[in-house]
Amino acid sequence: MARPRQGRLSQAEMAALVGTSQQSLRKWAKEGIDITDEAAVRARAAQVDRRVADSEDMAGVKLRKLKAEADLKEHELEVERGRYVSQESQRADGQRLGLILQGMMLKMAGDLTPVLAGRPAGEVKKAIDKYAREKLVELSQYAPDTLP
Repeated sequence: MARPRQGRLSQAEMAALVGTSQQSLRKWAKEGIDITDEAAVRARAAQVDRRVADSEDMAGVKLRKLKAEADLKEHELEVERGRYVSQESQRADGQRLGLILQGMMLKMAGDLTPVLAGRPAGEVKKAIDKYAREKLVELSQYAPDTLP
């Protein structure tokens, strides 16, 4: 049996027209909204839509905040586990390595002069290559905690 019409549209038609349920229309009627007035019903539906959108926006904000807090805690845990190192420690290690390289380069002339003295060009090149390889191997064996 079809519901009686209220005004020009039935409750089902009005509900379908504004995208809500008949139950919501009855609730709005109890709140004093004239559910036979399409403009009043549309205005009330817009209020509900805004509240839902605001609620969804706030839920999104809360979710993003919760995720950021979890990410921060995860990062702190990884730092504690030693998976990340500080920028300061990396900078200090780089400076120490730079000083070692500088010392090796400054020492090169003194190390190579006696080796190269009086040798032909071909042997000089071989001696320099050998020296460079030895120093590179020496550098590759340094660990940050063993740097002077």
